[in-house]
Amino acid sequence: MPRITAQEVQTIPYGPLGIIALPGTEEIARKIDSYLVKWRAEQAAAHKENIAFYGYQRDSYLINTSIARFGSGEGKAYIVNPFYMLIDNGYYYLMTYNGKRVWNYRIDRMRDVKKLETPREYEKVFKENVDITNYTQRVFSMFGGQREKVTIRFIDQKLDTVADQFGIRGVTYEKVDEKHFTVTTEVELSDMFYAWVFGFGRRAKILEPPYVADKMREYCQKIAQMYEPE
Repeated sequence: MPRITAQEVQTIPYGPLGIIALPGTEEIARKIDSYLVKWRAEQAAAHKENIAFYGYQRDSYLINTSIARFGSGEGKAYIVNPFYMLIDNGYYYLMTYNGKRVWNYRIDRMRDVKKLETPREYEKVFKENVDITNYTQRVFSMFGGQREKVTIRFIDQKLDTVADQFGIRGVTYEKVDEKHFTVTTEVELSDMFYAWVFGFGRRAKILEPPYVADKMREYCQKIAQMYEPE
């Protein structure tokens, strides 16, 4: 079977290529890097002037970085597209986007941060899909997830706490009776959202949509099962 050259490939690279070698893999990483440099130099000359192939041909694809080690021994290193720095509950976070969802990283836990020469990606998609105006009101402990409009019933004594979390912009508050009110707002569903509601105990109940209420019920059942007699 004849070898397929870069000119025959109909798709462009999804993103810039980079190689991060974990401790103990440096030798094989250098061999892979050498092969890629040679192959792209030979096969990809036609794409050098195409902006879509920015960074396609380089002298090396190795990224010089040190990788933190954790208790499990697993190396943790990330290449991200940063967009904002946020503060939540006294901590600063770097808000990044990978083309599909937002990831937030606590800045005080970062080590050996480096700025790469490759340009930031997904700027247009980020602006079209991420509403930054009330982002910290929708997420809980900076854990993002599926965006959904929910209605939750609280006892009146929790109005100040709820208003501190959700604010008033784009949020609907309604009095139910002499003891309760509801709030309707958009949130990003995550375990931390359900944990936040759980913290109110019997003083809060998710009303809408039904599938979110079902997820809350499952969350409570899993916790209850942990305390069943063995």
